[in-house]
Amino acid sequence: MNPAFGIGIGTGDAERIDPAWSFMLTVPDACAEATAALQQKGWTPLPALAPAQAAMRDLHLSLPEGVASLHDCDAWYAATLVGNGDVRLVFEGLATFADIWLDDVKLASSANMFRPVECALTLNGHHRLAFVCRSLSRRLSQVEGKRARWRVAMIPEQKLRFVRTSLLGHMPGWCPAVAISGPWRPVHILPARIPHLSDLSIQTSLVGDVGRLSVSFDAASVAAETIAWTCAGQSAQAELRDGRWLLDMAIGGIAPWWPHSHGTPQLYPLDIEIDGTSHTVMQIGFRSFEIDRGTDGRDFRFIVNGTPVFARGVCWSPPDIVGFPVAREVYARELTLARDAGINLIRVCGTTVYEPRVFHDLADELGIMIWQDAMLANFDYPVGDAHFRAELRLETEAFLTARQGSPSLVVYGGGSEILQQAAMLGLPPERWSNDFIDGELAEIVAACRPDVAYVLNSPSGGELPFVVDQGVGHYYGVGAYRRPLEDARRADVAFAGECLAFANLPSQARLAKRRLDAATPLEQWKALVPRDRGADWDFEDIRHHYMALLYGADPQHLKAQDFDRYVAMGQAAVAEVMQAVFAEWRRPGSRTAGGLVLMWKDLAPSFGWGVVDHSGEPKSGYYALKRAFAPVQLIVSDEGVNGLHLHVVNETDQPVDILLTLDCLTDGQRRVASGEQSMVVPAQGQCSVAATTLLGAFFDTTYVYRFGPPAHDANVVRLIDKSGDALLQEAVHFPLGRGDARHDLGLRAEILREAGDVYLKLATDRLAQTVAIEVAGFLPQDNYFHLAPGRDYLVALQSVASVSEAKGTVSALNGIGKISF
Repeated sequence: MNPAFGIGIGTGDAERIDPAWSFMLTVPDACAEATAALQQKGWTPLPALAPAQAAMRDLHLSLPEGVASLHDCDAWYAATLVGNGDVRLVFEGLATFADIWLDDVKLASSANMFRPVECALTLNGHHRLAFVCRSLSRRLSQVEGKRARWRVAMIPEQKLRFVRTSLLGHMPGWCPAVAISGPWRPVHILPARIPHLSDLSIQTSLVGDVGRLSVSFDAASVAAETIAWTCAGQSAQAELRDGRWLLDMAIGGIAPWWPHSHGTPQLYPLDIEIDGTSHTVMQIGFRSFEIDRGTDGRDFRFIVNGTPVFARGVCWSPPDIVGFPVAREVYARELTLARDAGINLIRVCGTTVYEPRVFHDLADELGIMIWQDAMLANFDYPVGDAHFRAELRLETEAFLTARQGSPSLVVYGGGSEILQQAAMLGLPPERWSNDFIDGELAEIVAACRPDVAYVLNSPSGGELPFVVDQGVGHYYGVGAYRRPLEDARRADVAFAGECLAFANLPSQARLAKRRLDAATPLEQWKALVPRDRGADWDFEDIRHHYMALLYGADPQHLKAQDFDRYVAMGQAAVAEVMQAVFAEWRRPGSRTAGGLVLMWKDLAPSFGWGVVDHSGEPKSGYYALKRAFAPVQLIVSDEGVNGLHLHVVNETDQPVDILLTLDCLTDGQRRVASGEQSMVVPAQGQCSVAATTLLGAFFDTTYVYRFGPPAHDANVVRLIDKSGDALLQEAVHFPLGRGDARHDLGLRAEILREAGDVYLKLATDRLAQTVAIEVAGFLPQDNYFHLAPGRDYLVALQSVASVSEAKGTVSALNGIGKISF
């Protein structure tokens, strides 16, 4: 039975039926029917319904005897339903080959973990509900199909291309070997009396301050004499025509939804009145969105409400790839952390899973744009098979329909690295793609969400899919391909759908907690490092390359001789590279229109690509991006013989009155030249100025002319808000390089408390490079930053645990030892 796509309203927890569930694993096909399974003795009560691996983890269960993997098992679930009357049974996601029974009657089967299953039931007393998710390994062994045009090296099991299941757990080298089996999304049992708007369509658009709202749904899903809708204080009656309730209304005085970097993400409640009884359906927003590809088709720039937006963010990683929680607080914690880092775009890649509605609701509220890939990646999918193609179509329609009215969803993509995979293997252009992602998928998106842009694939758009100066590229020039930092400009990146993947080290405290140090066996250490399958290098090698490039260090020697310094330098190198690349891309004059770092969070405790550790603790890359993504941004660029240029970018909707100061320091402490300039940067505008303008005379700020020995080793630029003398940003340019020397810096730290808030006050006598703060139970609002002398710096500390007193340490890469506070 296929679901009738729609949205339930008024579905409070008190209305739901929440039975107690039991769980059992068997060998494949041990029980063909639920009747036989229910007679087995291996059932275990569950405290809450959960995917099979989460149930095993939480209850310390073992696999059946002789079974090597959860993929080799059938996962059974059963519950007793008690009640009378009609109910709707909704499975939001079952992985992957599932059968469902009520008593001894088979209700439905499913072979797509991404597509919901809905059944109508009539209860009359006590009933036994059971479902099974069959062994993926057994089903894959039975799959037969047309030979692929190419093989995918990163995924050993090539038959996965025939199955609508996630690639998570099947990509050794960057994802742990999890087994997604069972109910990976919630199961709802809802009384039929709860209104359900079937085949609901909500479409919004915005021209000026006039929003247009079009709503329709299947009239058979709600028994009503009259239907009215209310939004933004205006109400209108719907019209019953051709079996559907229809409404089209214009609403004046609408404030647009903006990404948080550029304005307020304004939302409006959408209410329906059914025969005089009002129900809240959802919150919606009004915005315009398009992708500007330029006059020659080479560009890729987001235009939101008529304004160009530099899109910056991350490729998403699910909060927990074992339990797949959908609790609002889980996603609120993740997405608030992302918003606070200045992230205004998240891409959900085709190698992962579709996120639940709460993810999109929070993105709407927080002002974070979403780029959603179809769950298609790398493979040559059998889209010529009618059944497979139909599943893709229904899966896409289900996703888009369930996210009606969500203004944060701005892009829907046809998957990840499919065209790139084919092109890199030498296939001709006519064999890179297929007619589903080339045509039908775009049509589905246009029909369901005409306000969402469709992108063929990531990457795509150039003569070769993987070139980065046209369309969407995956830029790893700086990064995996070990190019110098200048390559970020030389490559002329149009838009980086992925970039800057490193084996990112967590904090020193987190490493100590996991008992990882210089004595850790190499095999155990390397198992925690992401790598491309088959490559003779890994992403720790990439971090090591930039440690050597920036600091002249020998990372392997340093790791053996001074592990703490090895970790500190690795954290510093990643932060410096990430901040430098985005500074170049956001620089006025750059044509780069956005970039997404791979990736948000480690999928397991590891040295993963995540800028956030698996524990939820931000790493050095997170803080570097937070500074690089600020809506009011200070950028310092070394223009060689043209000197040092200073740029201020203001993306906010208000002008900023600022003071720009420059201090040229020798030995990191003595000022040898200085200057300042006031300026007003217009709303959503930018200003650039040469350092010479501030200094009032020639000074070799970049040490390019070399008329004698260098007069200074650091250029410190500060961006100060004149309205309150607040330091907005501080940037340091090193004309002689960063170096590996250490000094007594005179670094000082003390805790301050003001009106219940906690701050760490820092000061230094000598320029401190990559200052690292570690304080148990608190989250520093800035970290891994350079600190110049001459001004105190207050770092807010956010309490994240029940700790009565803030105690910790602060250190600098070029300092000696740690300072306790």
